[in-house]
Amino acid sequence: MILVVRDSSYLNWRYADYPFPGIQSFELSRGERLLGFSVIHLGIDEDRLRFAALLELAGRKMESGVPEHLLGEAIRRAAVAGAHYLIARAPTPECEALFQDHGYMKREMKYSPVTYKNNSEVPQEVFAQDGNWYVSLGDGDGCHYYDSPSHPRTGGE
Repeated sequence: MILVVRDSSYLNWRYADYPFPGIQSFELSRGERLLGFSVIHLGIDEDRLRFAALLELAGRKMESGVPEHLLGEAIRRAAVAGAHYLIARAPTPECEALFQDHGYMKREMKYSPVTYKNNSEVPQEVFAQDGNWYVSLGDGDGCHYYDSPSHPRTGGE
């Protein structure tokens, strides 16, 4: 019920025009029809290990196999880039099951990555329910990496 609209303006601002390197986006289409898309960010962690962050994994619910195919491509791209691991946030129970089927290990966060202010007529109780939120790793500053030789989390060497 609560999500950032992922239209072309937002997606271009968030990923295509992202000022740091390491972003890769890809889509799955049938002819001119977009079935789904995914975005990964390749980087190096504080221990100097290569990793990939799955920022977005979105597909049409009625198209079976789309999320699986996109996740497979994200994993393939991470492996080609030499990533030691791939991190993700499961925005839905379906994504959580898909990730676990592909070997992901679940880790609960001790804090919420979301800060919000309700300026609407929507009751506060709607915002209080975790299941009402759709939050990807690419939303907000949940996954933000700099490309700077002086910063330990860099997208390049």
